[in-house]
Amino acid sequence: MCILEIKRILMRRSFWMAFSLLIIAMLVDFMCTCFRYTGRPLSMVFSAYEYTILNNYIQTPVNPVFNILLPLIVSLMASDIYIEDHLLGMENMLKTRMTAKKYVQSQIMAIIIMVSVCVGVVLFANFILVLIAFPVQGHMTDLTTFKEFAPADPTRILSGLENLHPYMNLIVYAVIRIVFCVLAALLSYAV
Repeated sequence: MCILEIKRILMRRSFWMAFSLLIIAMLVDFMCTCFRYTGRPLSMVFSAYEYTILNNYIQTPVNPVFNILLPLIVSLMASDIYIEDHLLGMENMLKTRMTAKKYVQSQIMAIIIMVSVCVGVVLFANFILVLIAFPVQGHMTDLTTFKEFAPADPTRILSGLENLHPYMNLIVYAVIRIVFCVLAALLSYAV
């Protein structure tokens, strides 16, 4: 039944509107970042790691979308499918095919899968675009020893990982952001 719920989520207009809003916000952020560094010498360009949408050091007009509004946007994707079934009268019909517990579990699994895939696709597409447009190591190409000897910042989570393996740190933060979005969507589903 999870596949049926995924198909129903894919047919929702609110899902496609929220997903397209995330894609548009990611592309606008990428374009603003590229326009800011167009024509600058390579010594002025940081590494691609620093220009991803997760830790963009440049303030763009769409930063609030990924920093503040992301839980609300993913809540629009599929969180009201239970209420929609109840209002349309499909809840009783679906519960005759399966138990109420399996019905809710299949909806929860569909929400987890779809929100994690959508946010993951947006973040992965941004990583790829940034890696294409900006250098992997940036202007600190010859200063690898500086990164190894840089002390970990006690005020930042995983700063030691960021100093030694910045792209691994980016993957960890992407997973954390995906889990946060899934939890926000499940919270709005439960409410």
